[in-house]
Amino acid sequence: TVTVSILVYRYTKDAEINDFTSHYYECAENFSWRFFHLVDMKFVSARIISKMYTSRFDADDWPFVFMPDFEDQFSDLESLTHGSRYVTFSALVTDDNLESWCNYTKDRYEDEDYGDNLLGHLWKVAENNNSIIHDSGPSPYFGVSQIYPIENSNDAIMHNQRSVPEFQNQIDDMVARQVPTVSDFSFRDYYQENSSKPMESTPTSSVFFPIFGSFDGSGIVSERDIVGLISIEFEWERFFDDNLSDSHGGIYCVVSCASGNKVTYLVNGETVHLVGQGDHHEQKYDGMGVHRKYTYSEGESTSSSTNGRLRRTKDTRPYKDSQINVNTQDNDEVIGLSVYPSSMFEDSYCTKKPGLYTFYVVLIFFFTAGLYLIYDCLVQRRQRRTMMRAVNSGKVVRSLFPEHVRERMFQQGEANILETDPTESVVPTTVVTVIDSGRQVKRNSTRSVNSRMETPSYKLNTFLRQDTSTHDRKILENTGEAEPIADLFPNVTVMFADIAGFTAWSSQREPTEVFKLLEAVYKTFDCIARKRGVFKVETIGDSYVAVAGLPTPNENHALVMARFAIECRYWVSRVTRDLETELGPGTAHLAMRFGLHSGPVIAGVLRGDKA
Repeated sequence: TVTVSILVYRYTKDAEINDFTSHYYECAENFSWRFFHLVDMKFVSARIISKMYTSRFDADDWPFVFMPDFEDQFSDLESLTHGSRYVTFSALVTDDNLESWCNYTKDRYEDEDYGDNLLGHLWKVAENNNSIIHDSGPSPYFGVSQIYPIENSNDAIMHNQRSVPEFQNQIDDMVARQVPTVSDFSFRDYYQENSSKPMESTPTSSVFFPIFGSFDGSGIVSERDIVGLISIEFEWERFFDDNLSDSHGGIYCVVSCASGNKVTYLVNGETVHLVGQGDHHEQKYDGMGVHRKYTYSEGESTSSSTNGRLRRTKDTRPYKDSQINVNTQDNDEVIGLSVYPSSMFEDSYCTKKPGLYTFYVVLIFFFTAGLYLIYDCLVQRRQRRTMMRAVNSGKVVRSLFPEHVRERMFQQGEANILETDPTESVVPTTVVTVIDSGRQVKRNSTRSVNSRMETPSYKLNTFLRQDTSTHDRKILENTGEAEPIADLFPNVTVMFADIAGFTAWSSQREPTEVFKLLEAVYKTFDCIARKRGVFKVETIGDSYVAVAGLPTPNENHALVMARFAIECRYWVSRVTRDLETELGPGTAHLAMRFGLHSGPVIAGVLRGDKA
């Protein structure tokens, strides 16, 4: 039972664990693919917008460029920038052309009639001698020229993106290496329209894609000077929307950027919960993490579990006198994603079913064992009853037949058992004693038990309808079936005893009173016979027949029988006196007559059917 229970538990538990791991890895792969697909769309969208500026304006026009249909152009790409907050175009401005660029930008928005709020902001910037630009760090500047959506974003116009601490290192790295970069995580508050209450803070980042002044002959961007950048600010949380079905819940997603900072999300179906900054997955699942890295290069982008390399050009600084910090470290990844399962996810697959199945197996075993125990008790009880009946039957047989007679009867019964009709059973019970000249003194016929339990009327009708010849033939067939069971005993003494006056006494008593007297008297005789070695033959009515000298020969058979008779006579008078009070007057006057005869006899068993 223990072995079966352990096997059942291990089998069902292993099946659940295999199901959990296979579904998790499948889910993690699909999850990672969709995540990096959305990341790639950010870079693709930024590259498309960047090339639009490169193809639309000449290198000599910069930084005085302005795309009138900027919002219309971006609306066509909005589906590729899932989860984006702002798309910004910033021109690279130096101290030499800063004032001219500010006036140019203000005039463009004035011509486009963007409203008094934005114009007031721009005039304020101009009147303060471009203080926002000048107070925002050293040259060069990446001033915001256009932004989508423009609503609630007027403060961003003419703002130096390089002055934002989270942006400066990544922008400098973009300029030095001429490759797109991703900013570190930012947790700034954002406000809804017409509301002073900030929205819930959520991590955001920006993709910075460089804008080059011209193409080379093959249409690929050449390694010329960078004239601006496209930035797409997005919420990381939107990357996990609709990534999992409701049936798959509890996936930890750890996002890392090039700076090494991390944020952890718990994705539960369609619900995304920010756990916090850093790696907060459950440590017991460290060995099950699925790690992917995203790298980007011109013409291709990859997402793999091995370290890729960003395309690095030579260290070209378009403005060698400017204060740009060049990051010379080899950044092997732009964005990293690590996916881990959670206890919630595991619990959806690893249930209590193995324990329940094991419990059911144990319960079935104990139930079956209980049934077997009950059955065994019933069988033992039946066997005890059978044994008791066999013992009692043996006592009866031993009281009727001597041992050597029983042996011969059993041997003949075993020899004839296959030849006997299985519907009938013959039980011989007669010992015959013949005295002297062959006078039969004792006879009792053989009992036959018909297993068909025929009624007297059925037996009578059947007997009357039997063919006489058939009946006679059956009698002849049954004659001489086996050797008779009989022996000659030359020296024995037979005793005949009966109660004097019994007929008159019994006629005045109830049957139960008559049998009570006979049982009391003959039970006493049986005890005396066992003590003195006398063999009881039978009782007929009030007569008692016994013999001494058989089946075991005894030279003193006459003396033994005489002493037996004397002792019986004594106990008869005593028993009748004791029973007189119960059985009525006259009982004590009953006396016993004894007759003894010595000589040879033939003793045996007569077999046959009871008529």
